[in-house]
Amino acid sequence: MKKYLFSFLSLTVLSVGVAYAAPNVFMVGDSNLNSQNQNIEIEHIKSFGLGVGQPLGDFEAVTEIADYHPGSKMLYSTNGYNSPATVDRYDLSDINNPTLIESVNVGTGGVTSVAIYEDLLAAAVPSATATNNGYLKVYNIANDGALTLAKSLRVGVLPDMVTFSHDGNMILTANEGQPNDAYTIDPEGSVSIVDISKGVESATVTTANFRAFNSNPSSIRKSVPSATLAQEVEPEYIAVSADSKKAYVSLQENNAIAVVDLTTKKVIGMWDLGLKNYRYNCMDLSDKETNIDSSKSKRIKTKCANVMSMYQPDAIQAYEVDGHTYIVTANEGDSRDYDGYSEEVRVADLTLDKAAYPKSLTAVLDTQLGRLKTSKEEGDFDGDGDVDQIIGYGGRSFSIYTAGGIQVFDSRNEFSRITMADGTYQDGRSDDKGCEPEGLGIEEISGSTYAFITLERCSVIMVYDISDPRNPVFQQAVSSDGDVSPETVVIIKAEDSPNGKTLLIGTNEYSGTIAIYQINNK
Repeated sequence: MKKYLFSFLSLTVLSVGVAYAAPNVFMVGDSNLNSQNQNIEIEHIKSFGLGVGQPLGDFEAVTEIADYHPGSKMLYSTNGYNSPATVDRYDLSDINNPTLIESVNVGTGGVTSVAIYEDLLAAAVPSATATNNGYLKVYNIANDGALTLAKSLRVGVLPDMVTFSHDGNMILTANEGQPNDAYTIDPEGSVSIVDISKGVESATVTTANFRAFNSNPSSIRKSVPSATLAQEVEPEYIAVSADSKKAYVSLQENNAIAVVDLTTKKVIGMWDLGLKNYRYNCMDLSDKETNIDSSKSKRIKTKCANVMSMYQPDAIQAYEVDGHTYIVTANEGDSRDYDGYSEEVRVADLTLDKAAYPKSLTAVLDTQLGRLKTSKEEGDFDGDGDVDQIIGYGGRSFSIYTAGGIQVFDSRNEFSRITMADGTYQDGRSDDKGCEPEGLGIEEISGSTYAFITLERCSVIMVYDISDPRNPVFQQAVSSDGDVSPETVVIIKAEDSPNGKTLLIGTNEYSGTIAIYQINNK
């Protein structure tokens, strides 16, 4: 079992908050969510897509990842509902009447991500056999938005995210390398760096692996003892530094971030993100304890409990303040859960150390911690067969780190508190990973820098002013009826926008809808 460095982690936790003396109880709908220091205001303009007006879930995966082409005023969105998968092209020239122009077939293995730089669109396309190497497909975008395939390139196994470097000279894919469901094949995770500096036709691919770390002592999390670290890492998302010299890669299941040198095209380091202490961040950790009072209004309780949780970010982004690079993370959480191997276990099924949990008989009740999902591979620090520390999945927050891996901010339990007050919190997810912060966008608007974080399970986009990375300020919680499970966001600058206003686009996986919001200065 891996031992965590609690002295370092305690410093991280205490720098972002203090403990609550007692549980908090939130009445649904009893709070005005808008910040007292709100600088912008976001209004819903239009929702569109195949899922509009349809039963929820009927068009799941119709839209997940999208990007915008300013020249043609077109939005391009992945569509995993179609078979084979497509990239859908929408005309946004009239934002009150978005129109689907065409669906472009990109391959039988699906399409996981798209990204646009100038007049190029890059699509991440897994192989039809998911454990084989996938593809990066690069398209030219015509003046009218039509796509023409320029190049198809082999990259690593299961490319799940694609992005361009800021200078446009490279395309990068995060290749998860997930095992098959039987866990008999476990490919290596990797990052493919595609050099297009001499043109797409002359593109070259370098795939950076993690083998150099296999034999080195490391604090990076591994779940399966028989696997190498190179097999265990599953690159999820890539953020590129402003100078296009480094890439920061979230390794979600490993609770880590890797650093890739884009000059040498090699992985040069990894950070263990440590653990979040729920003694200092009261959370709702049970889906069974919600009380109904005499007025039939739900009251949701949060607990300050002896529980640690891995941050495990999905989306990450990089931005600069005063010449310094900061990394923003959406701390969703994820486990390894396959037919051939699963690390998931609920607290009720753990044998807890009596000294660490003197009230263990109470702790394992469903109304307390019993329902919380944890990892069977974590928490037995002394190797005696019982669990000394309950360790869960996901930070249920967003965090900001320096380029050296030092956490300077964590939103603690704000997402839970705000959505509980708003009535958008889903108590059925309390035992899992809560609201599951997943997607993330960053944009400078009127001199301030904002983060837009999607909460997949609460169907909310949280907005923060992150101009001061050590002191972000909550702005607004954004949601709209019928838009369920936001996956990611696209911010369209005012100078590129169809209506001359800054727009926020939210892609909603479960409802199969795309929401257009307008960002106004308050």
